[in-house]
Amino acid sequence: AFAALGVEGFRSESQKLGVNDLLALADVARLSGHPAEAVIPLQRVLTEFSGDPQAPLAAFALGRLHLDSLGRPQAAISALERALALGIPRGLREDVRARLVEAYARSGDPTGARRAADAYFNEYPDGRYADVVSRWLRPR
Repeated sequence: AFAALGVEGFRSESQKLGVNDLLALADVARLSGHPAEAVIPLQRVLTEFSGDPQAPLAAFALGRLHLDSLGRPQAAISALERALALGIPRGLREDVRARLVEAYARSGDPTGARRAADAYFNEYPDGRYADVVSRWLRPR
């Protein structure tokens, strides 16, 4: 699907679509090996549809994309903080909190990582990511 649209067609379509189609378009880009292009529709959801119930999911997806595929931990921090602020569903909140610790650690901000870890452990004292969160706090 990405090949059929091309980069310019993809960007053009990103300016016309609603939330569900933007999320699907981001998946098309990501799954076809174009993670940088997936940022466009996700960012549009956050810019133009921030009140939509799916906006927190778009923010989380954007944070993971920046962290896992694009190597942009600072951008991941912003997106993950936004997911929390927009009210990410409870079932994903622990994941967001844990990924936020990773993003701060990978950005070279140990103070931010410690704050994020404290927030994680405050909400999830016996959380399923406790070991991973603790490892991100160790000097590298």
